[in-house]
Amino acid sequence: MIEAASSVRFQYGSSAISNVTLLSGESELEAQYRSLLRSNEDGRGDYDRLELGDLSNTALLEATAYDPYRRSSRASTDTKTRSISSSLSFTSDSTFKSKGKAFFERARNTFRISRNVSPNERENTRPGHGLWTELMLVDRTLRGMAGLTTVFAVIMIIVCICYAKRFDEHIDAMPNSTSVRISRGSNSSMNHKAEGFKFLINVAATMILGMSNTYQQLLTALKVDDLKHALYKYGDARVGTNSPFSINHKRKGRLKAWLAWILLICTSMPVHLLANSVIGVTEYYGMKMNVHYSSVFNTTQSGSRGDYDCYSALRLGQARLDPSDWQSSIPDSSSSYSGYYFTGSECPANHSSPHDNPFKESTTDEKYYSDVTVHYETGSPCEAALNKSTNPGQVWSEFSNSQYHNNCSDSDYSSSASTYCRYTYIFFGGCTDDMFYCEYESKPESERNDSMQGNQHWLVLRMQAAIILAVCITIKAAYMIGVNVKARHEVKTHCLTFGDILVASNFDPDLRIPNESLVNGGDFHRRAVSHSCHKHCKSQKLSDTGEELGHCQNCKKYNKVNNCPGLPWPALSTKRKKSLITNLGQTALTQMLTLSFTSMAMVGVSIFLVVTYVPKYAYAVCVGWTSYNKQFAASQVFASMAVDSLWGEIAAFLISNGAQLLYSCLYLLLIYNITLISMEHEWGKFERARQRLRCTIVKSERFDESYFLQLPRKILFPIMAYSVVMHWLLGLAILAKEDIVFDGYSMYSRYNIVTVPDGVWGSCALLLAMTSCCWWAFTYKREGFIPQMFGSIRTLCAATSQLNDFPVAGIHWGDLGTNESGAFRHAGLSAGEVGEIVPNEIYA
Repeated sequence: MIEAASSVRFQYGSSAISNVTLLSGESELEAQYRSLLRSNEDGRGDYDRLELGDLSNTALLEATAYDPYRRSSRASTDTKTRSISSSLSFTSDSTFKSKGKAFFERARNTFRISRNVSPNERENTRPGHGLWTELMLVDRTLRGMAGLTTVFAVIMIIVCICYAKRFDEHIDAMPNSTSVRISRGSNSSMNHKAEGFKFLINVAATMILGMSNTYQQLLTALKVDDLKHALYKYGDARVGTNSPFSINHKRKGRLKAWLAWILLICTSMPVHLLANSVIGVTEYYGMKMNVHYSSVFNTTQSGSRGDYDCYSALRLGQARLDPSDWQSSIPDSSSSYSGYYFTGSECPANHSSPHDNPFKESTTDEKYYSDVTVHYETGSPCEAALNKSTNPGQVWSEFSNSQYHNNCSDSDYSSSASTYCRYTYIFFGGCTDDMFYCEYESKPESERNDSMQGNQHWLVLRMQAAIILAVCITIKAAYMIGVNVKARHEVKTHCLTFGDILVASNFDPDLRIPNESLVNGGDFHRRAVSHSCHKHCKSQKLSDTGEELGHCQNCKKYNKVNNCPGLPWPALSTKRKKSLITNLGQTALTQMLTLSFTSMAMVGVSIFLVVTYVPKYAYAVCVGWTSYNKQFAASQVFASMAVDSLWGEIAAFLISNGAQLLYSCLYLLLIYNITLISMEHEWGKFERARQRLRCTIVKSERFDESYFLQLPRKILFPIMAYSVVMHWLLGLAILAKEDIVFDGYSMYSRYNIVTVPDGVWGSCALLLAMTSCCWWAFTYKREGFIPQMFGSIRTLCAATSQLNDFPVAGIHWGDLGTNESGAFRHAGLSAGEVGEIVPNEIYA
């Protein structure tokens, strides 16, 4: 060891080691170690001035200085086994000198491993100083995601700015709705445009959510200096997954990581719940009527009377809708073409189209009145009140507070005496409803002078949803940019792939688990407990471990647990492996129940729509399949809600997009399972042939790089395409459709929660396909002697006990023979030649 230290000191140069000022009570070796730690500004030591390569820039110094229990250095000086000490006391007389020896040993081994790596490759283990060319592929991906999210944020901000003036005008006229008109046209053309825009929005939303999930994985991924803590305290953890509970396995920075994770989740929720409501179709009903007056001598038996629009036309000269019953003026559109069922008898025997085809939009147009004539009785109190008020609130108060009066008199009808009653309402100044009446007239659209009259279909931008999305995406983009800026000069230590775990384990002998070479991920592992008997122990016999019956091991105060004692854990070599569902355990049960319940619910909804709506169109075959199929693309109203505030509008958006959030949760389960399978498949290749590790914390010709963290593009791209289509179909299956009624003076808004049968059936089919895929994933298992990993950090560390180099050709897993001091055969990864596993042999 002294010779190794001297050799390293010579190559560092005299300026780094020789010229060291000794502090009081400090040995020469301690001073050399202190100089190494402080020689570089980033705290990596002068050893980095050597061409140690990218392998030197992880947690070499951090692992040396870090002890999870803050008192002992567990580095072994045996370079063959590097076993983890099995001491249970966790107390040692570790001195600065012992740490210095451990450092020199690791520096010497690292130099031997990576002496052929160029300085440029070493520097690229940090995010480069350039924007793109000097970066590793994964860093390009992260910066590309930040840039693309920024582009989406800028687009949303520009859209909001462009429609801000129109929105300001709209909100003044109608403060309870934020729908701004983009264009208008026929019902079918506006629906087709909305569907096209929604598809593009879902493509962008899926990309935004995927990029956000990637940055969430950066938060949940353990760093190199967290691995020892996770192994010692928890025994195991997973790598490569997006589970937020991995944050709890971190040694430090848990609160900061949780807050950042919550920020990303909170800014993703509006994307789930509002993206499909940004663009929509609004049906506009222009009820404005031109008012005319006519005096008559007798109004007793004529015309329509008693409605507020008629009275307001009399008093104000404005035909206004009843504020308490304005929805009755909207035609019933709860079921498209439902009346056609009753015209089936008109269908000729040769199934030719009937003369009145209800599937044509022209046959479903409603007539809307454009003019109203108020006839009032000459000399009556109504003539004195004619067009004399300018206060709509006062007129509404007069109408709603009118006095009810009945005048009953006896008269003779059909030779029998009866009581004849006249029911009247007395309004302002003694004017009664039998003194005036109204006649309504509908002019053709070509003769109308006002473009806001009649029924129209608008393609609208819901500004409330757009503004919320713009704010959330901007926050998300700012966070991503901040992460990249902060990481520019930092050493890459996030373990995003299982290759990163293997490299980190190679640096730090304390991470190596030498005696569990065939233990599968998720299996029980050995632990060592230092136990003190206390009042909860029922046994009278003292125990140092508490493993005997009658001793309590639940109280942390009296039990110190070491989940990585380095004790042998023999296992029989067998090529048979368990399925994924067995490995996941209770997690798999939760996923199965959730998927099954959701799939059955979608099937039930689909059957309900078939039973409810198909019989109504039993005779639609008369007009051919093309026309018959249009009914299933038409919206069917499930529920209506009058919007009296902006909160009501956002509630309509949340209700209509609830299925989007549920599907996103199921989609994450699918990604979770497929990621585990992909890692397991890649891990199994190391048994069959030499493979190079795919890493994100080191860069060299001996390692592979990828733009993607886990899933390869041949899997990731089809899954993303599936997700886009599914989100789009769910957006068509259930949506919020707005009705706006305008009487020329006041606007009223109503949202209908509608469903489209085609969208429901399509999303149901895709959900069943996803459920089947997840069920297949649960049954996945491979054949081979290499232990199952499924993201287990413990299994990976157990495979590196004799991994001392990373050749260009890659590393290989296999039989490593018998340890000098062990009774069992050993298996693992090696840079050299490995033997074939002996079946049914005990390995440890």
